Amino acid sequence: MARSMPSYDETMLKPLPSMISILDAKFTTWTPLQLKFKPHLVSWSIVDAATDELYFRSTGAWSTRRLLDQRDNVVAVSKVHFFTMEHRRDVYTTDKRDLCVMSCSVSSASSRLNCLVVVTITRQQYSFDVEGNWKQRQASIRCNDHIVAKTKRQSWLQNDLQVEIVPGMDAAFIALLCLMLERAARDDHRRRLAGMSGGLS
Repeated sequence: MARSMPSYDETMLKPLPSMISILDAKFTTWTPLQLKFKPHLVSWSIVDAATDELYFRSTGAWSTRRLLDQRDNVVAVSKVHFFTMEHRRDVYTTDKRDLCVMSCSVSSASSRLNCLVVVTITRQQYSFDVEGNWKQRQASIRCNDHIVAKTKRQSWLQNDLQVEIVPGMDAAFIALLCLMLERAARDDHRRRLAGMSGGLS
């Protein structure tokens, strides 16, 4: 569930007390990592915000998306749920195991994320939610009461998606969550434009 934040600027990112590895331990960050999400016509590239080094890519049709690492190996696959009021996707691992269901909604007024992951080997549960305003780039992603990622904004004239990830967090899984939230935000923007056009016709 989304929760209000008294002051986004005061939200501090702290290293996690223990590593959170969901997709693969090799994607776990050991130092703070800031990623930039670059949209293309039918894909996304996710790069280091400082060096422009490629970390991940997202490709595929709208209904089925694949997250790839920098060597184009499939990291995870997500498939959309049709006929739902919010954006919802099933996420699968590379060996086709069900990983989780992600659901979210984003509007100018609020942002909501619901995602529960149970790691098969350890049976450890991780619950993710979002707080703040995703569309204004003033939002944090929380896991089991720990803030694990925070959107960054260089200036009020720039609205690129940049996300800082805490040490100890699976960066690939955060990338998946951010891509879904961004899709929900863009869908909301299109609906608003369509509504304005309909009102003028």
